[in-house]
Amino acid sequence: MQDPSNDLLTSTFTMLKTNDLDPPISEPKPLETKDPSKEIYIPHKILKFADQTMDSPEFSHHKRHVFIYTPAGKPIYSRFGEEIKLSSIFASLSAIIRKFSMFFTSEAKVSQMNVIVKNDCKIVLLFRENLCYICVTKNVSDSTHLLQNMLDFLNIQIISMITNVVNKQLTSKENYDPRMLLGGTNVSIGNCIKNGLNSPGIFLNSYMALPMSSSHRNAIQTVIKDNRHPDILYSILLTPINVIYMQKSKDIQFHPQDILLILNLLQSSASLRSSENWIPICLPGISPDGFIYAYIYFFNKNVGIIMITNEISNEMFHNCSQLGKNINRALSEFKLFDIIEQNLQNLPYSIDVFNSKKIKHILIHNINNKQFTMPKFNIYGQTPKEAKAYVRKFHGLFLEYLKYGRTKKDFRYLMKGTEEMICLFVYQEFCVMFACSPFLEINEVHNIENSITKWLKAEESHYFLKIVEK
Repeated sequence: MQDPSNDLLTSTFTMLKTNDLDPPISEPKPLETKDPSKEIYIPHKILKFADQTMDSPEFSHHKRHVFIYTPAGKPIYSRFGEEIKLSSIFASLSAIIRKFSMFFTSEAKVSQMNVIVKNDCKIVLLFRENLCYICVTKNVSDSTHLLQNMLDFLNIQIISMITNVVNKQLTSKENYDPRMLLGGTNVSIGNCIKNGLNSPGIFLNSYMALPMSSSHRNAIQTVIKDNRHPDILYSILLTPINVIYMQKSKDIQFHPQDILLILNLLQSSASLRSSENWIPICLPGISPDGFIYAYIYFFNKNVGIIMITNEISNEMFHNCSQLGKNINRALSEFKLFDIIEQNLQNLPYSIDVFNSKKIKHILIHNINNKQFTMPKFNIYGQTPKEAKAYVRKFHGLFLEYLKYGRTKKDFRYLMKGTEEMICLFVYQEFCVMFACSPFLEINEVHNIENSITKWLKAEESHYFLKIVEK
């Protein structure tokens, strides 16, 4: 494990490509693979409007603001505007929040205050060690829990970029300024915020597997297992939005947040999806205190392999590079790229697969495996307003499950509105949420549940994958 404590004091975090290493490494020309007909990930537009300040009329027109600062009030990040130009608002926020906290609670319980609502404004707070996160939203109907989930994911993202050493430095030096460490990460942080608000994967703390027949996934498993190395912790065949196959070392515990961070990283950098890379990365699920390394090789604009290792030598890069070339060659020879591409071009898959015209939308969460599946809309990137509305509806339903249903094997919950009814039920390790007409009778709702359980029995291996341990 590389200790970054000294580097944090003198330099910014940069992603290293293979040509940054010393001595330089020559890269073999990659095998040509069939170019996909379309890129499946449509990135968010992350606009910072750095010229805006508190005096700019446009600054107050944004729907939501996100701020990160230290307990001393030093700015770390602002979703809009330049942090230095907004230093006065950071100082004011720090002082006001501290006063509010001390007024309503004892100083020892500062972190218990998590939301302030005033007229047409809601302020959601999250305190993680020495980092303070605030989301200010104009929409008071925004779910506090959803915004806190977004801020929590943002905290994990910040730790992934600069490691938990930042908290240790702030403990010993209250006036320490970690902002310089985040240079060039605006797109990644902005993408993290967008995903936290609009993707079900964040509030479920889960990822979505690419739908694929078990026979084809087994064929891919054979290819990956034949090209493994004892020092590789994770080997993941993936797209920018889905996991196709995953193999991990028995020596580490699986944390879905690490997969979400990897997906966010790939979505935020087009260069990582177009070349061979060898970069330092902190995955808090493995260790929040230092960097390990990731070998990333995208065979085409949609499909790539990522290998995570704690061995940082040039020799390890060459080993990963050779394994990547071998996997590329085998997937091509066995026509598995064609199979993957066919499944990718079917995304988002049709809701008709559930054989019920009464289902308007559906989200299925595998509680044990930390996976989910969802038809109809893209799960990351640009999505229509209807998709965002369903994320908020399903989140509200899932929150009821977290409150009342986690300890119950047979749990059902309905939320009936004027235009549709949102339903949740638990079947074995699955939490199923779906939308239907509000005029359906209870027996019709039960019929929908039965059709979904039959579908799960028949299609589980197609839509959910098993993590292979080596």
